[in-house]
Amino acid sequence: MVADEYQFKIQKLNEHREELEKFTKSLENLNVLWDNATFEERKHFLRRMIKEIRAGNGKIEIDIRL
Repeated sequence: MVADEYQFKIQKLNEHREELEKFTKSLENLNVLWDNATFEERKHFLRRMIKEIRAGNGKIEIDIRL
């Protein structure tokens, strides 16, 4: 029973690692896409990514959609 739990946890960790690797790869591609994007494409991307911006008391807070 304990071995099954460890096997399950190892499987989940491996899946999580694979997801992180994919995410990291997509971030590398994002630099290329951003560099080649027009102003309008960049603006559209930022508007889709940013949920809310708040400013006050000398601070700026940005909520991002994930």
